[in-house]
Amino acid sequence: MPSDESRLVRRMTQLVSDYGRYGYRRVAALLHAEKWQVNHKRIERLWRQEGLEVPQKQTKRRRLWLNDDSFRQNGYCRKDVSVRYN
Repeated sequence: MPSDESRLVRRMTQLVSDYGRYGYRRVAALLHAEKWQVNHKRIERLWRQEGLEVPQKQTKRRRLWLNDDSFRQNGYCRKDVSVRYN
C-alpha cells in the first residue's frame, strides 16, 4: 500500500460526500484538477474497496405538464410565471 493511499481515500470519500451523484470517473477528474497523480483504474479499485456507490436518481413524481405551460403537482395547478408580454 503506497504511503499516500490513506490520504487519497480520505479525500475521495470527502469528494463523494460533497458531490453526491458523482461516480469514480468524475471524482478522478476532480482529483486530477487538485494535482493528484492518480490513475482512473486506481480510483476505481479504491472505490470498490471502500464500497462506494452512486445513489439512484430520484424521479420527479406526481408532476404532469399540461399544454398551456402549466403543471399539476399534488392536486394543485400552477401557471408558468415566465410568460412575457410585448
